[in-house]
Amino acid sequence: MRKKELPKGYRPSMKDAEWFINNWRTVGKFSVPVDVMHKLCQETYPGNENLKEVLLKCAAINAFSSTHVYDLYSMAEHIVGMQIDGRLRRGDISLVDSIAKIIISGKSYNFYSFATKYCHYHNPESYPIYDNYVARVLCSFPDDFRVIKEKELRDYAKFVDTLKDFRQHYELNMSFVELDKYLWRLGRWYLNPYEPTLKYYHRENDNPFPPDDVRNKFWYGEKMFLDLNDKEILLRDYKKDVDEWIVWLKENMPNQSVRFLKENTTEQLCMALYIAHIWGKGCPYDDHSWIIDY
Repeated sequence: MRKKELPKGYRPSMKDAEWFINNWRTVGKFSVPVDVMHKLCQETYPGNENLKEVLLKCAAINAFSSTHVYDLYSMAEHIVGMQIDGRLRRGDISLVDSIAKIIISGKSYNFYSFATKYCHYHNPESYPIYDNYVARVLCSFPDDFRVIKEKELRDYAKFVDTLKDFRQHYELNMSFVELDKYLWRLGRWYLNPYEPTLKYYHRENDNPFPPDDVRNKFWYGEKMFLDLNDKEILLRDYKKDVDEWIVWLKENMPNQSVRFLKENTTEQLCMALYIAHIWGKGCPYDDHSWIIDY
């Protein structure tokens, strides 16, 4: 199941925002690099006049955030030459364009995402980060919020105004920093095609399905999967097992497995296999054909 949009009827709320922000904090590969960037840009090397220090910050941001600045030395020289510290402290929105737009070897480039991140890590409350996931989420509520196209959000002033209006419209009492975490994690959760979609667990406190309903097992299984610290390692290790499982399903359950295999990605099948395994530990002699309904 490739994820391309938010669930129908989804409405942003403080309750859901807090869940996604807390989830973001528990995932080390999300939170730790961001903490490092803030420390590097605000405590270790807060100034932007030393070329070596600026080059180090450019390299770190580019590596952690995959902003695809291919000539970091030219970017560092560009930043140092503009003497940006005063504008950064004031939260001058136009600074993003000044950093983003650069000429390298006679060619013009616009490293927009990099520029928003560079400014953000120095002054997070004045400079929200532009990211594809955030932009896609902001464009997902044309009937409830506003009609806006992603390309329009590449105007940084409009992007900032849209975030402010979004926050006000949905009564999200939070800073730009927290809003960024919420929108980015929400977007990655539903819009990243390589993360398994949770079909039954939707961040409820209690299982909504009766004990005799097979969805009850799916709900618990997905919740347990989500609570794992090594989800990605497990998914990677399960892929070989899934390949063997697919062969077995096709041979032994040819009719029942057609829909199951068609509607689920490899990542989904890994999670289904995980759910079958965790229930199999408690009921080793149970018939696990029920997993085909996942």
